[in-house]
Amino acid sequence: MGPLYSLRSRAARVAFAAVSGHFEEPKVVDYDAGESYPDGVDIGTSPRSIPLGHRVKAHCIAYSDTGDYFMARLTGWFVDPDGIKRAEHSWIHSVWPKPTRTFAFTEDITLDKPGMWVFHAKMEEA
Repeated sequence: MGPLYSLRSRAARVAFAAVSGHFEEPKVVDYDAGESYPDGVDIGTSPRSIPLGHRVKAHCIAYSDTGDYFMARLTGWFVDPDGIKRAEHSWIHSVWPKPTRTFAFTEDITLDKPGMWVFHAKMEEA
């Protein structure tokens, strides 16, 4: 069995200073298998097994809750089975209300440790 990933919340809410937004639809893309997860499965119900050595990336959609756009630093990363932050990616972009989508995502990473890998994302005032 390969590493497991867990996406803790399908619609996590964030609020930092003047930033008011939320994330939806977190996914892990397994490039080597040509699949993305959770693929319609509710998060937290059953982690998926991804073989060691596979190259993956995670992303989620960021939306504004203010009725207007704002500039935010969006950061995505994995925490590996040893609790180490890995594949962190951060960028500054405008975040809009639905239906306009902006993404928080990780760098690509090759899974090199067995166990649970957890995807995290945050939104901060830019």
